[in-house]
Amino acid sequence: MIKKDKRYIYTLAFFYSIVIVGVVSIPAFFYISVEKKSYLQMQKQQLAHYAYSVEKTIYDFSRTNEHIFNFPRSLLYDSYLYDEKGKLLFSTNAKVYTLEEFNKPNENIISKKIILNKNRLHAKYLVVMKHISYQEIYTKATIAALFLGAVVFFLTLFFIQISFRPLERVNRYLNTFFNDAMHELKTPLGVMQLNLEFLRQESPSKPLRRLFSGMQNMILIYDDIEYHLKYEHVEYRSEDIDVSHFLLERVEVFEDLAKVKNIIFTKKIDTNLHFTINRIELQRIIDNTLSNA
Repeated sequence: MIKKDKRYIYTLAFFYSIVIVGVVSIPAFFYISVEKKSYLQMQKQQLAHYAYSVEKTIYDFSRTNEHIFNFPRSLLYDSYLYDEKGKLLFSTNAKVYTLEEFNKPNENIISKKIILNKNRLHAKYLVVMKHISYQEIYTKATIAALFLGAVVFFLTLFFIQISFRPLERVNRYLNTFFNDAMHELKTPLGVMQLNLEFLRQESPSKPLRRLFSGMQNMILIYDDIEYHLKYEHVEYRSEDIDVSHFLLERVEVFEDLAKVKNIIFTKKIDTNLHFTINRIELQRIIDNTLSNA
């Protein structure tokens, strides 16, 4: 398989994977939204449970005669005590929040405010808060998308390569056939060229000149095909060509064919016309025009 075909297969598999992931991402978006709501609800329930346990600890301390209160601390939650006027009495976090701040909606913070009964701490409000993040959900979704994309990519690559195998066998067969055919044609073309060149030198005539010109064109076409088989492309190089002389040669080649159909060429060609063009492409333009006419 040539390099262009491989690049095409990889590109096709990549874009097909992107399309599949894009299609799957639509229901995945709704799934993530539901997952976030479920996660938020679970975090609120756990926060409330912890807040009620702190409240119970405060009431238990108020029913004792102990002088030191060990406020419950947690690595997940921050707790705040406020008096009736909303003044901060105590916090487990160095960052200070006013009581009003917890009434404002915040996507990154959840909180539970409890109005306390009379207690020895003289606290009226207990607020327990937690910073939440949906990074874990996004990470799982990203990993799932990448995994799905990789699976689709390799499966697509696998099936495309399998489907290309018959074409590869045909391509190898054709390459072998053309290589053998080109090798067999090279010798007779060389022999014909040498003999025509010899005959043209011994007895120059217009028919021999036409035959030699046609042979040169065949050899040029042969070289193009051979180059294409070796390097998988043909590079047409431009050169400065006397178009006037070249056009006269091509008209002479077609004159015998024209006479068979009772067609006579009237030549009116300006002299000393030069173009920078590829010789084979110019010949195709002229030959196609004359043959079509």
